[in-house]
Amino acid sequence: MNRRWVADGALAGALVVVELIAAGPLAGPRPLDAFGAVLLTLSTAVLVARRTWPLGVLFAHLALVIPYHANEFPHEAVVPATIVALYTVARYGNRARTALVIAVVLVFGLGGILLSRTENENTALQAFGAVGWIVLACVAGEAVRLHRAYIAEALDRAERAERSRDAEARRQVAEERLRIARDLHDLLAHTITVIQVQAGVAAHLLTEGRAERATVVAALDTIADACADARAELAATVGVLRTPGGEPRGPLPALAQLSALAEPAEAAGAVVEFETLGEVRALAPTVEMVAYRIVQEALTNVAKHSRATRASVLLDYRADRLIVRVTDDGHGTCDGAPGFGVRGMVERAEAVGGSLRTLGTDAGFAVIAALPIPGVPEEGGAVDASLASAADARRDGAREWASGIDRSETSGVAS
Repeated sequence: MNRRWVADGALAGALVVVELIAAGPLAGPRPLDAFGAVLLTLSTAVLVARRTWPLGVLFAHLALVIPYHANEFPHEAVVPATIVALYTVARYGNRARTALVIAVVLVFGLGGILLSRTENENTALQAFGAVGWIVLACVAGEAVRLHRAYIAEALDRAERAERSRDAEARRQVAEERLRIARDLHDLLAHTITVIQVQAGVAAHLLTEGRAERATVVAALDTIADACADARAELAATVGVLRTPGGEPRGPLPALAQLSALAEPAEAAGAVVEFETLGEVRALAPTVEMVAYRIVQEALTNVAKHSRATRASVLLDYRADRLIVRVTDDGHGTCDGAPGFGVRGMVERAEAVGGSLRTLGTDAGFAVIAALPIPGVPEEGGAVDASLASAADARRDGAREWASGIDRSETSGVAS
């Protein structure tokens, strides 16, 4: 059985017992007889369903109480049940319904008092008492309803806030995992590519029997240095992860260090050229770091995949953005879906509000990124125009690679 019904049944039973006992000593024009006891019992017993049908219970109670009062049975005996019925209507209803119930009950109550008055009764005092009990019961129910509604709203806000905190925590964890994966890829891909290329060179020389001691030793030294760099980079990354707040302990990569990134591509047989347009100036550390990582990944891909003979790195310092373009003359078509490197470059560019596109043709491959400079409004269409310019450059073929990138041509990269 529902706990609510059990509680309301116990309340109704207790009220019946109290009212029947109290009706005996209470003075009234007419003592309580069997008919009055039945009316009193039934008018109180209906409270069993008070929380299920509060308004129906009140009407049923009034339908039984009116003949009870009309027969001049002890009026005070039934007052507790009436108060509970009025309280329940206000507690489980709304403000408009409570006001309407007060008005209706007052009309019936005051009407009954006026119609049944005698010469010795103080009608005004009785009316004041009836109005007081009715209003008090309804106001108490309304106050409890508002308090419970406030508590429910507060709990709901707390639950929503908790869900928001959980969702934010999950989002931050996902972003942190992505950042760690991207950083590990950027830190190690370059070094591992150097090791792979140098090991391949040493193995080729040994296999062909043309190995010169100095060349092999140089390749092995490069591999050893690359391994030391990889170990240092891993130690630094793990140190950042173990440090509260994850603050880096060393300076961020900057564009002034770009020349060191040419080593893997040059070891693979490609000539790397660097070119700068516009007014070279210091940018925000995050923008310089993102540009550095994009160039690093692009040149690493040149060494690993493109079989290119030439590669070009262009930095175009515009008033509102930095255009980074890395091109090569290797096989420019991408087989299958882009790998983690291209995806990481796109994510890094988008993280600072920029964008990145790749273009593969038969003449080579291009990576073009537009990175906004903080504090300057960004013009639209930079990357799309850069892609079109890169496509034109690819169609020029060997002539462009031999003569270098013409300044007037590259000045329209981000127009």
